[in-house]
Amino acid sequence: MSIGELTTNVEGTDPRLAAAHGVVAEFTRRLFPGEVSIALESDPETPCEYFVVSAVAPANVPAAVELHHRWHAEIGDVVPDAADRYRLSLRMP
Repeated sequence: MSIGELTTNVEGTDPRLAAAHGVVAEFTRRLFPGEVSIALESDPETPCEYFVVSAVAPANVPAAVELHHRWHAEIGDVVPDAADRYRLSLRMP
């Protein structure tokens, strides 16, 4: 699913997310130069809510840990109105 498709699917339910996807993808690509994808997922504890997950491939474990902490520390500055709806999922190479 592309960011454009996801924006269309989410736009009707939460405009904050539709406007934020591109900004989140760009921010994530700056920290993690590998593949970045954004997908719609639901939280098993609250199935009526959905979360957008950015999945990235870090170079190594120590770098992944450092960048993971940085991503979470800075996401609120990147999209202050929607940061609570994003989760970072790391895929190791």
